[in-house]
Amino acid sequence: MSSVKDSILLKSGATAPDPLSSNLIRHFSSKNASSTTNFSSGSNSSVTWVDLTGNGNMSMTNVSFDTSTKLITCATNSVLNAGNLFGGTTAATFTIEMWFKITSTTGGYVNAAASNVVANTGGFAVYIQQPGANNDFDFAKYYKAGATDSRYPANAGIEIGTNVFNQIVFGATGATVFMFINGGHPSTGAYSDSSATNTVNTGGANVYFGSFSGGTSSLTGELGIIRVYSDVLTLTEVQNNYNANKAEFGLS
Repeated sequence: MSSVKDSILLKSGATAPDPLSSNLIRHFSSKNASSTTNFSSGSNSSVTWVDLTGNGNMSMTNVSFDTSTKLITCATNSVLNAGNLFGGTTAATFTIEMWFKITSTTGGYVNAAASNVVANTGGFAVYIQQPGANNDFDFAKYYKAGATDSRYPANAGIEIGTNVFNQIVFGATGATVFMFINGGHPSTGAYSDSSATNTVNTGGANVYFGSFSGGTSSLTGELGIIRVYSDVLTLTEVQNNYNANKAEFGLS
């Protein structure tokens, strides 16, 4: 597996660390010309976002690309389909890292990523509520028919603000889910559930970024980086990736 450096300079002039490349199975970057080679300036009704690991590209519809800022803008009708990231594994271990800026939370919340196995018999949804609402950052895992879910919210005091870039990191291993925000400590530690039926069932479903199954509660805003790992990232590794990219997204 090959990896691509997102090496940048920090404001102090020191070289930023390289993002973690071990167990990296997808890497999409709006800042990398090889990843955005298919994009045209302005509106793109249908475009392929190239995966820098070479494992599988992402199909996108109704997005815009700014060649000056090198950012992708998503709207309420945008669809970002990364396909079956986990190869049909029923209970995959994974970590997803996203860098984005929310500009609107129409409808009360937006989905960061979701995978819906048929009739809600498995899958997950990670979503963000309006700033100021309780439990701004939630991980819901679906484990049986009838839309029954087990929901794991972050602390009510943790905010994901609008009109500013955020790094969010989330994932699962077995029945345990975890969430990080902007390189910080886990929201309230790692959530776990002893019931085997509550294992996050990824199955063979496609993973959609910015909406639920490509259709509802869409993320409206700007998107910079998506990385997917086939392992659990530690706090130190999450902080490393935050330090690798924070300067180019205006964070400190």
